[in-house]
Amino acid sequence: MYQTQEERREQSRAEDKDLIRDALSGNQDAYKRLMRKYRNAIYHLIVRMIGFTPEAEDLTQEAFIKAFNSLASFNDEFSFSTWLYKIATNNAIDHLRK
Repeated sequence: MYQTQEERREQSRAEDKDLIRDALSGNQDAYKRLMRKYRNAIYHLIVRMIGFTPEAEDLTQEAFIKAFNSLASFNDEFSFSTWLYKIATNNAIDHLRK
């Protein structure tokens, strides 16, 4: 059956909420699934910001580390992807300032 964009977005947010809950309870697979779900998008965001450099992969990893270390403070009223993009963007900006 055809899903609207809004239905897909809500399904994705519900999946993220479940994965975050599981990750916070110690489920390592939930961390892996979150990373797998967003890794390419975050990597391409960083490449667009800093260029195709070896640092892009490192900055992608750093963004996930920062996000996972702060996961307990994530407010699930908001989109996890938006929060993660903001962390990655700030990480890339900090890199560019150096």
